[in-house]
Amino acid sequence: ASAAKKDKSAAEDEELTASAASSSKKRPSKAEAPPPPEGKGIWKYQRRAAVFYGDVKIQVGVAGLISGNFVCNIIEKWIDPKGTEYEIVWMVFETFWNVMFTFELGLNMYANWLWPFWKS
Repeated sequence: ASAAKKDKSAAEDEELTASAASSSKKRPSKAEAPPPPEGKGIWKYQRRAAVFYGDVKIQVGVAGLISGNFVCNIIEKWIDPKGTEYEIVWMVFETFWNVMFTFELGLNMYANWLWPFWKS
């Protein structure tokens, strides 16, 4: 059972490395670092998180969140400059964006801790 687990882990490691290599071939960047090595304890899934977070689809999604927040702020200031007419609506949007960005920041920090995170 232990050998099968090691084989599965090795296969997953090769798949993650191949995935990271193929994504870096698509768009080479000086800022891109190879995924961290497989960790233990709390860092067990850091490599997977780094490959996941570094995927172009996820990065486009994060850019979409930033753009959505920007548009939401523009609309708020356009139709309710003082924020008093639709207080509940703006509070819901503010809470949504705060939760989404907190989740994104947590994932980014976990995936790229410590130096790669601060460099990005």
